[in-house]
Amino acid sequence: MYVEAKLQFHTILDQVFPEYRKVFGDLYSKVSLLMLKEYPTSEAVLTAGESELAESVIEFCSSLSGEWAREKAKKIMDSAHLEINFKKACIKVTYSIFVCILSCFFITRDTFLIWKIV
Repeated sequence: MYVEAKLQFHTILDQVFPEYRKVFGDLYSKVSLLMLKEYPTSEAVLTAGESELAESVIEFCSSLSGEWAREKAKKIMDSAHLEINFKKACIKVTYSIFVCILSCFFITRDTFLIWKIV
């Protein structure tokens, strides 16, 4: 059951915030899971900002240094920016594919009409 839960967790994380995996060495550490609970998406991370993220890391894991917390906050922010840029790129590619499909449709339709006339 534990393995199944981890697999489901990975599947969901890959859908909503895949870049997050690269932030913490142990994805299942207390601080990592609490950060995901507090900031579950790249949009939530960007809304919070780096200083709020660093404060949260310190709150969730006070035994580590402030420098470590700021490093993790920066990595989380960088991951969120990558994620947002990737989503924008996907939207652009999807739009381009849609335009190509429409063009093919009209070319095919026009070709069919020409053959029908001839």
